[in-house]
Amino acid sequence: MPSTPDTTYRARRAVEMRSHMRKTIIWTAVAIVLFGSGFAIVAADSGAVVMVAGTAALVLIIIACAAYLAWQAAGTRASSMMISDWAATNGWAYWGRDAPDGPAPEPFESRFDDYMLAHEAFPEATPLLRKGTRRYVTDVLAGTVDGVAVRIANHCYETETYDSDGTPITSYTHHVVALMSQQPKVTPLRLVRRSRLGKALKGADDHVAGIGRMKAVDLENRSFNRAFSVRVADDADMVLLYEMFDPVLQERLGNGTVVPEVDLVEVEGAWLMVADGGTVTGGHLDRIEVMAAAARWAITTFG
Repeated sequence: MPSTPDTTYRARRAVEMRSHMRKTIIWTAVAIVLFGSGFAIVAADSGAVVMVAGTAALVLIIIACAAYLAWQAAGTRASSMMISDWAATNGWAYWGRDAPDGPAPEPFESRFDDYMLAHEAFPEATPLLRKGTRRYVTDVLAGTVDGVAVRIANHCYETETYDSDGTPITSYTHHVVALMSQQPKVTPLRLVRRSRLGKALKGADDHVAGIGRMKAVDLENRSFNRAFSVRVADDADMVLLYEMFDPVLQERLGNGTVVPEVDLVEVEGAWLMVADGGTVTGGHLDRIEVMAAAARWAITTFG
């Protein structure tokens, strides 16, 4: 399916922006009156010029904050509506925290399982899905890929670090993930696309990967080893591993002709997950197709 034109997303976002602004104008006016009145009382002794200038600056700040929040909310709403529309058009079920208002459509009997799967709690099935705190998913799509039930969703988690002054800094990491239940050949297993730093410091990258119950394994193809890191348990069946990553697969992964948009595959227990950084938005619905293709490839390769 061709990528949705970005102009469609921008138009939908503009419509949502107008809707949000209508809802926020009243609260913005109330905030201006309250804060402006308070500022006027405090600044009464400083003269009319200071009072007018300060009130005007305060009004501009409030308006700017309200417009920014409305713009962010409009983008989220527009994306969710477009993803929901994509699901309806392509025969997938949809669930999201920002789903359009109104009751969900009654599923056909043949699609009942997809609708139930879309609404189920997203399991913390693999290391990525357990990482950080305050984990959540939005815009969950549930469908079938080559007879296997697959969920595609925007996944986010928070991490907290501290700067040199001890001030906490909260970071938000976003991925689009595809999760499916499988009977993998080798478990646990991680296939990680190396970052630029990981490529430059491959030895250190593999050493860090080997801390704990996983170890990095070098395969025969140098291009593959430079682009990816394969990590398995210490007691993994290496015969099965080398059968899975045969020379053809290594070559195709190494030169980027297989799933070029996916940067992580995780296998654990009876779960298989593929992930890529960032999120699916209304302006890039083609990423859904990419993740569905990646899921199809992963099912064939690791299942």
